[in-house]
Amino acid sequence: MAGSGRGPHLSGVDGRGALAGRRLRKPLVAAMQGITFTIGIEIALAGDIVVAASDARFCQLEPTRGLAPLGGAAFRVGLVQEVVEPGAQIDRAIALGRELLQCAPTALVHTIANARRALDEDEPAAIAAIPAMAAAVQATDDFREGIASFVEHRAAQFTGR
Repeated sequence: MAGSGRGPHLSGVDGRGALAGRRLRKPLVAAMQGITFTIGIEIALAGDIVVAASDARFCQLEPTRGLAPLGGAAFRVGLVQEVVEPGAQIDRAIALGRELLQCAPTALVHTIANARRALDEDEPAAIAAIPAMAAAVQATDDFREGIASFVEHRAAQFTGR
């Protein structure tokens, strides 16, 4: 999205720098190419998965203007999970999104929520939340479908229930 000239118009950041829309219940996959400045870095930080073209370069401009980065860049690193050739990042991000669509929605929502809990609170808080998360997921039809599809050697048909 950032640096590619394609993608939705995004505006506004919350007090911790994550884009206002970051608190989605489903994973956000971002695609990066070329020189990515300030807001592009915030888009990457908001992503749960970031695919970057091999020519992606990240530049935080605030310090060059005498400012401290107040957004997510002030405390987060490790922006990119995967690097692809320039021009392939959007297709790869879409492919990853499609892979995520094959997951049980409730399990995915709980997994993302607990990963964010580790970032927002700490790792012990995320570990402590695992039993409740597991119980919530195991109470779903999708959990039963996942087990049945494994036993029956077939693709699961998740419904989000």
